[in-house]
Amino acid sequence: MSLRLRMTLLCVALVALVLAGFAITVNFLASTRIYASLDDGLEAQANSIIASLPAGRLDESLIESSRPALEAEEAAGLLFQIRDSSGQVLYSSFRGSQDVLPPGGSLDQQAVYERKVAQQQLRLLHMPIDSASRGGSIEVGRPTKETDEALTEIRLQRPYRTDRADARCAQPVLGRGVPRASASIDDIANQPLYPPRPRSTRRRPRGLS
Repeated sequence: MSLRLRMTLLCVALVALVLAGFAITVNFLASTRIYASLDDGLEAQANSIIASLPAGRLDESLIESSRPALEAEEAAGLLFQIRDSSGQVLYSSFRGSQDVLPPGGSLDQQAVYERKVAQQQLRLLHMPIDSASRGGSIEVGRPTKETDEALTEIRLQRPYRTDRADARCAQPVLGRGVPRASASIDDIANQPLYPPRPRSTRRRPRGLS
C-alpha cells in the first residue's frame, strides 16, 4: 500500500470519526434541552392547576367544589390527577389508568418518569404539594410522541455532506482533491502529489534577453 493511499484512508477515517462524534454530541444536547423544556412545562402546568384550586386541605369536598374548573382543564387536553395526603386519587383525567405512581411508589419526592397509559407513552411529573394546609400531590403528563419525532428528525438530518468533507480533507494531500464521487481509491492514489505548475503564456517585451 502506497504512502498516498495510506494518508487518504487515514484522512477519510478521521473525517468519519469527527462527523460521528459531532452527530452524537448534537443528538445528546438536543435531547437534553428538549426534555428539560418538556419537564419545565409539566412543572408549570402542575403549579397552575394547584393555584386554581380554592384554599383548604385537599379532600373530596374541595375537589367536588372545583370539579367544573378541573373538567375544563381536562377538556382542554391536560392530563393530570390529584391525590390526598394518603395517596388516594381524588380526581384523574387519565384514561385507562387510575394509578400512575412514580417508580417505587414514593409520594414524598418529586420525580419525572415515563409510563404507558391508554396505549400512549407519557412523560409524567409527580410533585408533592409543599403546603401543610393542603397536603397531597399531583401528577401531570404529556405524550412523548412529538418529542420523539423531533429527536428522530434531528438524528436523520446531515449537517455536513461527507463526500464534500472527504474531498476537502483530501485536497491538501492530493493537491487536487477527489475529482468525482465515483473515483476509486486507486485512481485517487495515482494522482500526482503536487500538480505541475502551468507555464506562463506572457510574452516578454522585445529588447530583453
